Amino acid sequence: MIAGYVRDFDVLEIMKNMKKRIKDSSDKYFVQKKAFTLVELIVVVLILGIGTAMFYSVLSMNWMASEQHITRSDMWQELNRVVETANADGRRSNLITVSNPLSVIFSDNNGTVIATYTITAGGLIQRDTGTGPVTLSEKADQTNSSFVINGRSVIMTLVLQENVMGDPVQARTSVEIFPRN
Repeated sequence: MIAGYVRDFDVLEIMKNMKKRIKDSSDKYFVQKKAFTLVELIVVVLILGIGTAMFYSVLSMNWMASEQHITRSDMWQELNRVVETANADGRRSNLITVSNPLSVIFSDNNGTVIATYTITAGGLIQRDTGTGPVTLSEKADQTNSSFVINGRSVIMTLVLQENVMGDPVQARTSVEIFPRN
């Protein structure tokens, strides 16, 4: 080869050698890289495990919050039903008597008992109109619920409690019931 001058034959030979080197190096790469390495598989499994754990924890927290919300809503409906019933009995009565903090008696002028409300040790709120007790709720928290006389009226504080997935859920209300004049 003359300096500064390249013959066609030399250029073709150089290109042929380059193609051969590229092909050989790419063949070696693909021949050596037939499968994933153990480290790559462990990394993928680790990433999937972390993602699954995060998804499960979020899902379980949302599930528990949803269950607690549904339970609290049901307890509020139950409390409203008890309060409306007691309020109706209170409006029909002329006299309200609290014999103990867990029992209230609504009666008329003649002393006839209209209804008696009792909170039992078993967590029952019962209404008795003389025909036998009827359970209005089975979730009463006896230690936090009470009937307190306030002049002619009674302040009824009711707390319902239920465990949802190991956590206590409460609904609380306090209402003053006045008798008829």
